[in-house]
Order: sequence, then structure tokens, then C-alpha cells
Amino acid sequence: PKSGKHTFVEKIKFIWQRLNFGQKSAVRNLFRYKKRFFMTLFGVSGCMALLLVGLGIRDSVSSMTEHQYGDIFNYTEIVSVDSNLTRAERRAMLSKVNTVPNVEGYIQANRTMISASSVLGAEKDEEKRAYLVVPADVDQFPGFITLKERTGKQQSISLADNGVVITEKYADLLDVKAGESIYLKIDESTVTPKEVKVIGIAENYIFNYIYMTPGLYQSLYNVEPEINVLFLKNNGLLNDMNFKIALSRIDGINSVTTSADELESINQVVNNLYFIIILMVVSAAILAFV
Repeated sequence: PKSGKHTFVEKIKFIWQRLNFGQKSAVRNLFRYKKRFFMTLFGVSGCMALLLVGLGIRDSVSSMTEHQYGDIFNYTEIVSVDSNLTRAERRAMLSKVNTVPNVEGYIQANRTMISASSVLGAEKDEEKRAYLVVPADVDQFPGFITLKERTGKQQSISLADNGVVITEKYADLLDVKAGESIYLKIDESTVTPKEVKVIGIAENYIFNYIYMTPGLYQSLYNVEPEINVLFLKNNGLLNDMNFKIALSRIDGINSVTTSADELESINQVVNNLYFIIILMVVSAAILAFV
């Protein structure tokens, strides 16, 4: 500062007397050169912001995948089956599945990619895609996929014939809340979308889902949902190749995908994200030295 001028820090004796010569000089220079002061302020702030964002993304992404495939999805395999099987052929297939060692249980379901919107007659770009999941046995379904609220008391959500349960991000995309309606298009040939009520919004982190009872599906489309997947549990096997081969050899089964396979493909995407996180952290470190 100019002669006779003092910084406000010098007036705080408790702090000023504890600074050494170099620190006092740095404080005075900061207030003497305003541009340097603001460059230092914004530089340190930007450095801390980049570090917090980068490390925060890393922690949230890693915990998200573990939670999805540990607490929400309780199955270990998704088995794709031929939807054109007759009842007799399906019974024969399921009988063979029961003979495979380490099969703990399974539930039959229909899983189809569909579109939905929050208004009737929405434009195509307003429609959002999601997996429609219709379990054959609603009572057993919670043992394979957990539906619960993310916030509040985290209450469990049960499927019912008076509406559908959608996942949280999907509700945000459609801008709907529980109690409101959405309009389903089962395929591109659908002329009049079906209106259904949203009875619950479930915690979910990966992909978007709509969950529906077979009774509601039949009342909407006048047909029973086609069984095209099995959600299956095994007795603690982790990505066992022999187990997958044994299932794949059964007539009527098209493919077997384990939770570990899905997790690995998601982790590949996450690893690409880690490169961005590392870049942000390195940028923060460089900014700190400038």
C-alpha cells in the first residue's frame, strides 16, 4: 500500500502479529495489485470446484452401480426365451431349467422397450423410451427386483392393477408425479396410446423402467403378455461360464446375460468417464500452481 495506508488485516492485531515477513508481504501485495488478488481468488476457487466435482462424480458413479445391482436388482441372470413357445414347450423348458445345478429360483416376465409421454398426442421427440416389465407372478416379483421410494421413509412399492410404477429418472424425463397419468405406445404402429395412472415412483439409477401387472396389461391390450425373459437367481455363482452354458443349451432359451455382464458393460462406460474426471483433477492441480 502507499505510504500511510494500511490494509484492514493490519488492523486485526491478533492475526497480523502472527504473520511472518513473507506472509505480511503477500497480504500487502494482494491488496496493492487488485488484478492479482482477483486472479488468486478465482484461481483457488476454480481449483477447489474442479476437485470437488471430479472426486464427487467418481464416488457417486461407483456407489450407484453397486447399489443398482446389489440392492435393487436381486436376480443374477436374465435369460432370454423364445416368446413363440407353446405352453407345453415352455413347461418342458422350465422343467429343464429346474434340473440345472445351482438354480435357486426364477420368475417369468415380459420385458419390452416401449415409448411413453405425459400428454396425449405428443410429438415423437417428446416421447421417452423405457423398458416395460410385466412379471407373470406379482407376489414373487419383489424377490427379484426391489421397488421402493428413494426419499422419505423409503417405503416399498407394490404393483397393482390400477396403475404402473415408473422409475425416478423416467418420471423426471416425463415431468410426472405419482397420481398423474402417462400414455403408452407399445410400438410404432400404435394409433391411440393407452392412458395409465402412475401409482408409484421407484428408486433406480441405470436405464428407465415401467412396471406393470399382467392383469393391467391384459385389460389394456386384450391379450396376455408374452413371456420372453426369466429373471433367475443362482446359489452364489459369480459369472460362472459352465452355469451359463448349461442354461444356453436348453431348447427355447436364446441367450443368458448375467448381472456381472451388465455391470461390466456399464463399468466400461464409467471408465471412459474416469478419464474426464482425471482430466478435471489434473486441471485443478495445474490451476493451483499457476
